[in-house]
Amino acid sequence: MVKKIDRLRATKNKSKKNKGNKNIPDNALQRKIDYNNTNPFLSFKFVDESKWKLEKWKGKELTDLIKCFKTIETIKWKEVLRHTGLNCKPVANPPKINSQGVSPEVTIYEMRVCKKKRIMGFRDKDAFCIMWFDRGHSICPEGKNRKYG
Repeated sequence: MVKKIDRLRATKNKSKKNKGNKNIPDNALQRKIDYNNTNPFLSFKFVDESKWKLEKWKGKELTDLIKCFKTIETIKWKEVLRHTGLNCKPVANPPKINSQGVSPEVTIYEMRVCKKKRIMGFRDKDAFCIMWFDRGHSICPEGKNRKYG
């Protein structure tokens, strides 16, 4: 008698577990996300270790960089793209990309940290993948003295 009751309980428990196992609707898998309405996050996976390194930045430069990061992560992508302080814009004719796994076809963007300092990278959905830390605005300076492009 005890064995019969245990078997009945085991059967009931199995049936309860299987009740929640339903199919996912096709439209749920095909939903498109507008990444311009999401908050960006920063990725350091593709930082180019060969040039324009963060290790040369000091004191107030690092404080300004952290402030820039906080600004980027607290607003939506559409706001980043039109934020006058960040001045986010694509770079025409950027330097050669040395980071493995990065397509040469990506669009490189620059964002202003402060005065001459910039971070450069590319967008991947809601991520901004930083590649270079341009301390002196030397990668793509404004005006006639542009090194690249």
